[in-house]
Formats: sequence, structure tokens, C-alpha cells
Amino acid sequence: MKKFIKYIIIFISSIFILTIYSYFFSEFTIDEIWNYGFSYNIKCGLLPYKDFNMVIGPFYNSIISLFLIFFSNNLFAFHLANSILISFFIVFIYQKIGFKYIFILLFLMLFPNIYSYNTFVSFLVIMILILDKSSLKNKDILASVLIGIIFITKQNIGIFLLIIFMISNNNKFKLLGYFSIPLFLLMIFLLLTNSIYQYIDFCFLGLGSFIDNFFIEIPALVLGAITIYYLIYKYLKCKNKVILYLLFFQIIIFPIVNFSHTLAGSLPVLFYILLNENNKNILLFIKTIIIVSVFSQTITTFDGYHFKKNSFLKYRYSTYNMDTYLNNFSSYIIEKEKNSDVYLFIVNAYLIRLNINQNPSFFDLINRGNTGSNVDIYFDKINNNCQNKSCLFILDSSFFNKSKKNQLDNSFKEFVINNYKYFDVLPSGDFVYKN
Repeated sequence: MKKFIKYIIIFISSIFILTIYSYFFSEFTIDEIWNYGFSYNIKCGLLPYKDFNMVIGPFYNSIISLFLIFFSNNLFAFHLANSILISFFIVFIYQKIGFKYIFILLFLMLFPNIYSYNTFVSFLVIMILILDKSSLKNKDILASVLIGIIFITKQNIGIFLLIIFMISNNNKFKLLGYFSIPLFLLMIFLLLTNSIYQYIDFCFLGLGSFIDNFFIEIPALVLGAITIYYLIYKYLKCKNKVILYLLFFQIIIFPIVNFSHTLAGSLPVLFYILLNENNKNILLFIKTIIIVSVFSQTITTFDGYHFKKNSFLKYRYSTYNMDTYLNNFSSYIIEKEKNSDVYLFIVNAYLIRLNINQNPSFFDLINRGNTGSNVDIYFDKINNNCQNKSCLFILDSSFFNKSKKNQLDNSFKEFVINNYKYFDVLPSGDFVYKN
């Protein structure tokens, strides 16, 4: 009974710590809005791949959407839902490493984007490590099911982990069958929603251009290189198959080598170190780095500290005042939509749509690799729609500024400026075209 009470305390306290820090202290990013937008769309009854585009499996966002059913358009609910989900994993982590789980929580605080499918997948990998250390009779079966869940969350990670899992186990066909259980459930969903081709198109056929997003942050690359070097060194020393899982999991870093991806790749490695590393100097160094980094990041948070007051972002922390931007942009869109269809070919399209209580659509996420195998379908739909009605197109200012890094598909800019007429420039610097 005492153990159960202790687990409840760990669970509730983790929810509280993670929710407070993630919502009021962590960096506000557009990735957070995309992840929330996917879940919000599903919660509203929209179908992934049919009503809006995703290049990942639907599992993570479907789970979060179940929590959002009890809330209106509210970003805080997204953070609370993720905190509950992650705290569930934290209890299992506590069972294995005791109060060293605190360093997992602290490490999460360093993520530029704490809550996403990448974080969720990282914790699933940790669960595989926990199973490997357990004495459960059917642990390989449970691990194969977890890899299946990873596949229907982020397919490239699932494929790489499956390869290692199949190589290192004897009962390959039996375990492949259990791996297929989540895939079977996904297939039923896709059949019922008549979206099998769309899923394949967005999640596999269209990913070729995703490599065009290749980008490197040097500090993140250094961290990734250190992590990979450590894993290779450990594997050559002890030949443990678990290390191969961690090594192959580092594919999560590619092709966007930034801290969001590198830290997600390093999270299961940190758990492995806390669980297995006997060198006290290494442990002390890692713990010190984590504590100092979190402290420094939290202190700098108060530079320009600001709470948003707008709708679904209410009280979300930001280092700059976005209220004016959102109010002006949203008012402009609402006014123009009285007489025109407005296409937002901007990085913040999801942010604007959600701010005016609209569900984002295919045209609100036009990143390279996110539009399927045939981008011309989008242009045909626009031309057909705008033949007999007024249409307005807003192009992100970064389209015209090569110094600004973004993932937007440049073909949308070319399509608009070649087929429609320049109309205006907004205070945000974005360009407006019309038919």
C-alpha cells in the first residue's frame, strides 16, 4: 500500500511540475502549435490524411485528442494532457532508477519543444529498455507491440527499431505478428475512413522532398555526435543489443539537426546511463551539466517575460509580445473572409487559424515533405475554387528573404506570383496577392 501511495505522489507531482514548467517557462515554438493542431483537429472529428495533412502516424495525436474532448480550443489542455501521459511513464522510470528520475524531468525542461510525438516516442523507447531489464516472461512480446506503436506514431523510427529487434531475437515470425497488432488496428482505421492511399502518400511517398529540409545547428550536432560516440564505445565494449536500439534511434536527428531532435534522441540514452553507468565521475558530470543548464535557461526566461492573453494561447509564456501580431492578423483574416477565401501560405498559418477558432486544413501546412507526392493537386484545387469567387493569398515574408530559414515549399510562392496579382504588404511583412 505504501508503494502504491508513493507512486501516486510521484505521478501527481510530475504532472504538476511538467505542466507548470512546460506552459509557463518553456520556449514557445510553431512545432508545439502543429502538434496541438493535429490533436485538436482529430478531437473536432476531422480525419488525418483526409481533412488535413500529417507525415506521421495518428497514434500520438489520437491519444492526446481524447484528453482534449473535455476542453474547448485551449493550449493549456494540450500541455496538461501530455504531462499526464509522460507522468505515467515517469512512474515506471522511478521503479527502475529511484529518485534519479528527477534528472529525466530536468532534462525534459531543456527541450525547445517539450511535448511532441518525438518526446512520446522517446519514452516508448525507454519502456523497451525497462522491459529488457525486467524478469517478465513475455517481455519480448510486449517490446514488439511497443515497436509497433512507435511505427504507427513515427514510421521511420519504427522501421529502424524493428530491424534491430528482428536481428537480435530468435522467434522472428512470432514477434513480427505481435508487432503487426498496432498496424492491424491502424489498417482498420484507414479502411473505415477510406484513407489508405492518403496515409501512404503523406507518410511514405511524399517524404522524398523532406530531405530538402536538411539543417544543422552546430551545438546540437556536437551533442548528437557525443551521444553516438558514447553508444558505439559502449557497444564495442559489451555487445549489448539494447545499445543498438539506442544507436538506431538516433535516426530521429535526421534531417533537421536541432536541439528538439537531438535532445529527443538523447533522452533514452540518459535513462540508460542513469540505470547502468557505474562511473561516478561521469554521472556527476552529466547531472551537473543538466542542473546548471536548466537553472541558466530558467533564469534567462525572465528576460522579456510575457503572458499571452489571446484565446487558446491564454497565459502561455512567450519571450516577446505576440498579442498585437495575433490580434491584427486575426482581425484582418476575419474581415477579408467576409468576401473572399483566404489562403495562408505562412509559417504561422496553424497559429492564426486556431486563434480564430478555425480548424487548420491542407493549405495551412505547406512545408517541404508535408504535401504528399503530387503538390500540383493543391494548385488544381485552388484554381478550381477561385474561378468564380474572390481569393486572397498571403505569402510569408521569409519566401522573399533568403536569410530567414524555413521549411515552406517554395513552389507555393511561385504558383501564387505567377498566377495572381500583387495586392498589399501587411504590417507583419507578409505579401498579399489576389485574383
